Amino acid sequence: MEFEFVAAKKLTANDVEKACADMVLQLTMKGSLKSLADNTHWHYKMAKQPGVLEITLMKHENKIILICKKNRTGEWISTAIEKLKQALMLS
Repeated sequence: MEFEFVAAKKLTANDVEKACADMVLQLTMKGSLKSLADNTHWHYKMAKQPGVLEITLMKHENKIILICKKNRTGEWISTAIEKLKQALMLS
């Protein structure tokens, strides 16, 4: 599943990281995607539960892409996406 949202306010990498930390998500990777210009890309997990939530911040477009690939699903991810939408004011 993949969701793309536009933020109501200008987002920074710190905004995304703080929202994830407040949800007690564990950062497992931070970098960028070669396929998208000027972005920050993260992988987050929830404790020892299965699943990985990928988050990409496209800075110039003020968009967030939330991805959970088929082989990386977990029960916590849908709830995490809803909470991130609220915390980051995504629509």
